[in-house]
Amino acid sequence: QYVSTDENVRKASKEYQEKLTKKVIDISFDKGLYKAFLDYDVTKEKISPSEYRLWKDMKTSFEDQGFHLPKAKQEELKSIKKRLSILGISFSKNIEEYHDQILCSLDELKGLPDSYIANLKTDKKTKKYIVTLAYPESGPFMKFAESDSKRQELADKISQKGGKANIKILKEMLVLRKKQAELLGFKSYVDFEAKDLIAKDSSTIKSFLIPTIEKLKKGVDKEYIALQKHVGQKLSYFNAGFYANKMQHDLYSYDPNIVKEYFELWHVINKMFEIFGTLFSVSFKENKQLPKWHPDAKFFDVIEKGNVVAHIGFDLYPRKNKFSHMACWPLMPGKSKGFRGKDYLAPVSVIVGNFPIGTKENPSLLSVRELETMFHEFGHAMHGALGRASLCSQSGTSVTFDFVETPSQLFENWIRQKKNLKLVSRHWKTGKKIEDNLLDKVIKSLDFMKASQEYHTFILSLQDFEMHTDKYGVDPLVLSLTFEKKYR
Repeated sequence: QYVSTDENVRKASKEYQEKLTKKVIDISFDKGLYKAFLDYDVTKEKISPSEYRLWKDMKTSFEDQGFHLPKAKQEELKSIKKRLSILGISFSKNIEEYHDQILCSLDELKGLPDSYIANLKTDKKTKKYIVTLAYPESGPFMKFAESDSKRQELADKISQKGGKANIKILKEMLVLRKKQAELLGFKSYVDFEAKDLIAKDSSTIKSFLIPTIEKLKKGVDKEYIALQKHVGQKLSYFNAGFYANKMQHDLYSYDPNIVKEYFELWHVINKMFEIFGTLFSVSFKENKQLPKWHPDAKFFDVIEKGNVVAHIGFDLYPRKNKFSHMACWPLMPGKSKGFRGKDYLAPVSVIVGNFPIGTKENPSLLSVRELETMFHEFGHAMHGALGRASLCSQSGTSVTFDFVETPSQLFENWIRQKKNLKLVSRHWKTGKKIEDNLLDKVIKSLDFMKASQEYHTFILSLQDFEMHTDKYGVDPLVLSLTFEKKYR
């Protein structure tokens, strides 16, 4: 569904996912299963800590299915959960299969490196260059293209990704989520989701978001004034990134497109294998026997003490109808073979991404931010590869949700260290390591406009929070415009 080039396969996958999700919901509402759970006395048998956690998780899950509710209310809850699952699948599909582009003359590509232009396709009718919404094309365009009108055209199209259909879906999902929470006795959907987290409730989350945003806003205002003063131009949604890039270049005196030439994708991955291999006493070897869904995909065995303990796949280039962001998915979680078995089933994870497509003349080159992303997702993969949880429901990233990003956040920060950044570097033409003076500039620039970087994330979090609490009945587009005026 997320990686196949075959429309029939994607369609069948979506239909099967919908059927499977409904079936899983039916099972979770099975009264016989619930009665069997109640009949089990956890105090009468010696069980492992992981088994006790499974019992607690099942108890919470049954509570979330509303077995304490009257029959009619529980049936309503079941219907809501099924509908939400279908809406969620459709919402994602609408994003992945939303396609648009802009056409540019060579002059309108001024400011972009030759390597970028060389990898663009051309329109057969107009002979102009095609810039799609895929990040490897849209991201650099918004940062480097000098044409204001073309940046605005592309930004407007990016903001419409998913189309009007997803606005309609979102409205329905918000209503259903609130109803689901209320049936289970919660004031809002945020309170329902937070009950098993460290925060516990919506008030705690809000007391963290608002003060943090207020503190960040002071830094954002300073950065905005400094940027506007530096470039002498009025800032807007389609030129702020462009001018920020110019200011960064002026302050730190380096060209990020030159820096990218030191970080060819597969050289970086091989060096990443060395770093993780040294730290965790494992090695990586390509496995060409495992089945693949596309020629771009590659699988590697993770080897520990001569034994294959995991498999990690990579599918890293954009293509039509493919998942359009970065993610690491556990295709098959690790677990003990059999009930309390000693043998272990090796997990399979796949990193799906959208890095620039390379050629022999212009290989796939990564920015430092993309390096961070690669290490982040590989952190998730290694979390799955090195775990030895006996139960698949607790394997790899299936941990307490507050912790799920901790390993990957740790690993992505490695790339901010000069030693590691230099280790993974090699100029794709000369073979030389990145020079120390250039590397120092890059590392210093990583915190450029740091407040603005974090502020954006917190504003989106607050918008999500308000949609699911006090402002759930407000049109999402109206709320978005309100946030634009209040917080931008």
